[in-house]
Amino acid sequence: MEEHLFLVTPHGRLFAAYHAPEANPRTGIVLCPPFAEEQKASYRNFVEFAREATQAGLAVLRFDYLGTGDSEGSFDLFDLDAARKQVQYVARYLRERSGARLVGALGLRLGANLALEAFSPGVVDLLVLWQPLPDGDQFYRENLRRQQLRRKLMASSAQGVVEATDTIDLDGYALKNSTAEQIRALALPSEWPPCPILFVQVSHTTSPLNIFQPVAQRLKENFKAARMEPFWLRLGLVDTSELNRLTLEWLSAVERSANRPYNDVRQ
Repeated sequence: MEEHLFLVTPHGRLFAAYHAPEANPRTGIVLCPPFAEEQKASYRNFVEFAREATQAGLAVLRFDYLGTGDSEGSFDLFDLDAARKQVQYVARYLRERSGARLVGALGLRLGANLALEAFSPGVVDLLVLWQPLPDGDQFYRENLRRQQLRRKLMASSAQGVVEATDTIDLDGYALKNSTAEQIRALALPSEWPPCPILFVQVSHTTSPLNIFQPVAQRLKENFKAARMEPFWLRLGLVDTSELNRLTLEWLSAVERSANRPYNDVRQ
């Protein structure tokens, strides 16, 4: 079953899609989308993962952050602190709606960073991180360069910044300066939450990239590498079956180990 609905929060209505399995699920997964154009490019991949996960017996909830997608508000309402709280809100909803014992957050890119920050025992119990942003400032500058290039191609004299006191144009999306600074401050943690964590590197190689080597050493067998294109940057549909397989196999193992302490599962 797939049901589209709006979740009423204190700050506005969030668009969501609930994917229910045939039997009562033991695990529910909230899907946390990435930022802006990356969200648009990966939309179909999220839908396909949700359907595949539902066939595997999981309950899944997709949603759009406030100010993005089909949720209420304009994009300048997007705020990382608020988005983190929205992840927790929909996680609580999913637990109550599905009856799942375990509820996890699965995020891609910036969505993975938000999922990580949303961890809270009894709210978000496990994490699946698809290619999180290791350096928010680099991500910010990449988006700004794309915006500047687009403006040059359009023969614009603008330098990528909207002439306003509190807004910046980041690759075509008007962000509050405060939100831009939140993005620039993003980084992977030095201390990881005490819960089951799957970290998946998506790149041209199955060896850990230099930026992810400390993570691979820390998470050991819970660090996986999927060799495929960066589907969040592609206009066409990219086959993410390998990524889905790695994720669903790991989730199945976590379910089987649900009676063990979380630290044992993680390590």
